[in-house]
Amino acid sequence: MKALTGITVLDLSTIVSGPFCTQMLSDMGADVIKVEPISGDPTRSWGPPFIAHESPYFISVNRGKKSLALDIGSDEGLKLLYKLIQKSDVLVENFKPDRKKKYGLDYDNIKSFNPKIIHLSITGFGNGTNPVQNSPALDLTMQALTGIMSVTGPKNEDKPVRIGVAWLDVLTGLTGVSGILAALIQLGRSHEGQFIDLSLFDVALMSSINIGETFLINGKIPTRLGSEHPQIVPYQAFKAKDSWFTLAVVTEKQYGRLIDLLSSSSLTNNPRFATNSNRVTNREDLICILAKIFSKYSRSYWLKAFSEFNIPSSPINNIDDVFEMEITKDRNNIWNVNHPSIGNLPLLANALQHTTPRSVSNETPPPLLGQHTYELLRGFANLPENEIEFLKNNGSVLCSQKNN
Repeated sequence: MKALTGITVLDLSTIVSGPFCTQMLSDMGADVIKVEPISGDPTRSWGPPFIAHESPYFISVNRGKKSLALDIGSDEGLKLLYKLIQKSDVLVENFKPDRKKKYGLDYDNIKSFNPKIIHLSITGFGNGTNPVQNSPALDLTMQALTGIMSVTGPKNEDKPVRIGVAWLDVLTGLTGVSGILAALIQLGRSHEGQFIDLSLFDVALMSSINIGETFLINGKIPTRLGSEHPQIVPYQAFKAKDSWFTLAVVTEKQYGRLIDLLSSSSLTNNPRFATNSNRVTNREDLICILAKIFSKYSRSYWLKAFSEFNIPSSPINNIDDVFEMEITKDRNNIWNVNHPSIGNLPLLANALQHTTPRSVSNETPPPLLGQHTYELLRGFANLPENEIEFLKNNGSVLCSQKNN
């Protein structure tokens, strides 16, 4: 039995942050009902590429869920949604506050008929009275707004760069998971539900860690440094004779071993580079010396040497390199499930490794749109056949398959 077995999560969220959160909950054993609009989660159409008309974007954050396609804009659809909420333990949504209020999905209304529910609300700017709370927010716009793009990209170039994955969405999803787990523990103690107000803006500021904290302390505006670290040197990418690698020297002992390895007269006993603080101050001179040394030999030469001297380093891989690595197989980082349209479908595994080895035996693939509508209406909502037919005929629900 998994940790969240018996917990029902009603997932009204779309795109990435909410679906990533609920996928994690599903992996932990929760029964996740993905309530989608009749047109489907927008990420279903994000492509190409597609595989059997399915989007890798949608596939990556929606395994283990059941899809119920529902028009909450209709009176019948909204009434049905309230019934589903009443029978659920956790609600996850990412509606803007004004839309939430429009459909009566604000916490004050929901707790009036389900006082024990845990309600996670994901927004761009929170639920409150701030003037921008109803503004749209996506990973890109929030990376830009919260300063992340101002410190990301090539050094000395005035060209903003987005982090290559939806970093902020994923972090927000993970933060939501921790909030829900804490609320479930509190529910067991107090028998009271909770409203969790989670915003991408707050998560971005929280996650700025040393960059944000440094500004709070000294007021200096950070700039783009490429792969360099603002407070540790050397900690960046270097070009060997043939290709790139990273070098991460974070202690004085590691730097001492680097000096022993390189045996350079420019570095040995040089007080300008003797401490990390001095190396940060004299960054440009040190990096210039190291770059010249590293350019003389191949990447494989340097990686072998760094390994022998116990100095942290790595090749800069492409994605295909990563999936060919032995550790990827050893750690079971790819799960294979049987998808109704695709057949065998490889999925990125959950990173959590509990005492019980990870297994995909109970994992189900990302659902087709409305694949489980009928099953959920008959079983979970306990609706009679004639009412389901009525909802289908008036367009309140979409059933892609009568059975799973």
